[in-house]
Amino acid sequence: MVEKRALAGPESFLDRTLAAILAACDHPDDVNVTSRRTRVLLVDDSRTMRGAVLGALEDAGFETVAVGDVGEALDALAQRRFDVVLADYLLPGFSGLELLAAIKNAAPRTPLILYSGSMTEALASEAQNSGVAAVLETPISVERLVEAVRSALPRDEGHPASGVQR
Repeated sequence: MVEKRALAGPESFLDRTLAAILAACDHPDDVNVTSRRTRVLLVDDSRTMRGAVLGALEDAGFETVAVGDVGEALDALAQRRFDVVLADYLLPGFSGLELLAAIKNAAPRTPLILYSGSMTEALASEAQNSGVAAVLETPISVERLVEAVRSALPRDEGHPASGVQR
């Protein structure tokens, strides 16, 4: 289990951990990205919400890995690269915003989406200032969720979903 440490600044525990993981990983399955589906890492500690979002994303054609906490998210990131990270704001031991900021520092080209059932203007503003691609308030429609993920994807020719509107 990952213990919570100081997360402020560029040398935070999550920043260092994610940077080391991403730098050390060799992902042979990423060589030909046009031959694979878009990968989404979903981080939510609510089993019910995680299951609902996972089902919606998979039905929309995304390859989705769903995890319940930051430790599992770090493990998933060590095993493969993701095209989008989607996280709940309230996670055990960390906020989703802290996780997303660390991922943004370690993998700056990975789009990040944050969602919460208790969204405030201050939280939304802080998320947008940290470079989050989208801030969603739950409950959210499946259509809006899928659109947010698609909108966050890079629009270059090497990306598996570039130009594709499913």
